[in-house]
Amino acid sequence: MKYITLIKLTDEGRKHLPESKEVLTKVYDLVATYEGKVEAIWATAGRYDFISVADFPTADAALKAHTKFLEIGFFLADSCQAFDMETFLTTV
Repeated sequence: MKYITLIKLTDEGRKHLPESKEVLTKVYDLVATYEGKVEAIWATAGRYDFISVADFPTADAALKAHTKFLEIGFFLADSCQAFDMETFLTTV
């Protein structure tokens, strides 16, 4: 199951940008804890600071990981499940 996450840094997260490599490692480890895989993360110049794509085996695993992300306190995140176009078109 693919999940797109739109991420905004909190004030605390902006203060710790020099430590972003350590936070990124923590995110990758956290996703792996729930048997997920980060497929990509992009820094953006717009409404959100980062966009990520991750794959999780179940919605339950994705929700648990999302909750743990927020506990880090460096960012706010909106996640949604994404469907490839073939799945979407055959489903609707």
